[in-house]
Amino acid sequence: MVERNRRELYENLMRGAAERMHLQSQRVLERQQAALESYGVKLNSIRLSRADEAQCMIEQIDLEVSRLSRRMLRTSRIEKRIEFKAAIVHLRELREQISGGKKRKPPESGLAVPAVPPGGPRPKQGGAAAPLEFDS
Repeated sequence: MVERNRRELYENLMRGAAERMHLQSQRVLERQQAALESYGVKLNSIRLSRADEAQCMIEQIDLEVSRLSRRMLRTSRIEKRIEFKAAIVHLRELREQISGGKKRKPPESGLAVPAVPPGGPRPKQGGAAAPLEFDS
């Protein structure tokens, strides 16, 4: 019975999730444009480079995520917490897409190996079974 209630609650919450995510993204973009205008940047006359635009969007997304996480901590209702958490996850995924994702080494890179083998005399083969040689 409890499992069914939780499932129904989750389904009811997620029913309009796509629209809420779209509205959340739209609000972030509106806040970004308002921030650019408050900095004195005229969007029609000055064209920002893509890196600057991406950085501004990332900063706005970070601000929105911190604001939502604070609201989530203050909220005691489980339904609202689930909505806030879903919005935070969506914004973090959006941030990862904008920033280019995680930078990793490709799997074929392997371990770093020096290109030139070390110089010097080679050790004698045989280990402990090798005869001892003394120069006398």
